[in-house]
Amino acid sequence: MSPLRISRGIWITPATRQSYDVYTFGVNLAKPSLAFPELEDDPFRLQPLRNALFDRNSKKQYGDVAGLVKRDGVYPLEVNGKSIRIIDTFSMGATFAAEANLIVSENTFLYMCPKADHRMVQVGLIRLRPGTSATAVQAALQPLMKKDVKVLTRNELAELEVNYWERNSSVGFIFSLGVLVGFVVGSIIVYQILCGDVMNNLPQYATLKAMGYTDSFVIGVVIQQSAILAVIGFVPGVIISMGLYSLLANVTKLTVFMTLTRALQVLILTFVMCVGSGALATRKLVELDPADVF
Repeated sequence: MSPLRISRGIWITPATRQSYDVYTFGVNLAKPSLAFPELEDDPFRLQPLRNALFDRNSKKQYGDVAGLVKRDGVYPLEVNGKSIRIIDTFSMGATFAAEANLIVSENTFLYMCPKADHRMVQVGLIRLRPGTSATAVQAALQPLMKKDVKVLTRNELAELEVNYWERNSSVGFIFSLGVLVGFVVGSIIVYQILCGDVMNNLPQYATLKAMGYTDSFVIGVVIQQSAILAVIGFVPGVIISMGLYSLLANVTKLTVFMTLTRALQVLILTFVMCVGSGALATRKLVELDPADVF
C-alpha cells in the first residue's frame, strides 16, 4: 500500500510576503502514490528534507515559480512558517479546493505540518497485480476495516468527490442553477420564435387544414421546425463552448474540457427544450378553424 498524506497549508511569497492557500501531498518515495512523470522519474530527489515539487499550472498569484526554478535551479519560500525549497515542477492544475499544489516526501510533510499525527494518512492506495479484480479485493478488505474507513475503487473515489462538489457545496448549486436558468430562458426564446412563426403563417396552416390535412400533420411541421432549431443552435453552441472551456481553463487553471457525454446531455436537453416549446406553440393550430381565417 502507498500512503498519501494531504493537508492545506499557508504559502508565503518571498518577494511580497503575501499569503495564499496551498495543498500539500506527502508521498512515500519508495512507493509513490501519485503518477506524475516528474515524480516517477526520480522520486528520491525529494528525499532531502524541505525539497518539494510545485504545480506549474497553479494560479498566477503564486508567481513565476517555474521560470525561477528553471533559471536558478531552486526556489526558496515558506509554507506554514517552515522554510522549503522547490526543486522542480509538475503539471496538475488548480481545483475547487486548492489553487496551488505541492508534492513532498513524508518526512518533509511532517516537518511542514508538525501537528499532524504521523500514524494518520488521508488516503492509502493499493496497487493490484494485473488481472486482479478490484471489486473482489474491495469486498474482502471492507469487513476488516473500521467503520470510519472506506475501501473504494478508483472510479468510486472519483465519483465520491464529484458528488460532494455537486451536492454539498455552493459550486454544484451555482452550476445546477445556471443550467436551470439557461433551460428556462432558452425555452421561452424558442417558444416566442415558433409562436411568432405560427401566427405569421396562420393562413397557410389554415389552408392545409382546409385541404384535409390532419392536426397531427400540421403540428408535425412545427415540431420539425423546433428540431431543426435544436440542431442549428447546438452545433455553433458546442464550438463556442469549447472555446470558452479553453479560456476558462487558461484563466482559472482548472482542468475543464468538453466531454462527449456532456455534449450528448446538452444535445438531449436542447431537443427537449425546443420540441417542448414547439408543442406549446401549436396550441393555436389545434383550435384553428379555416373558416375563421378566410
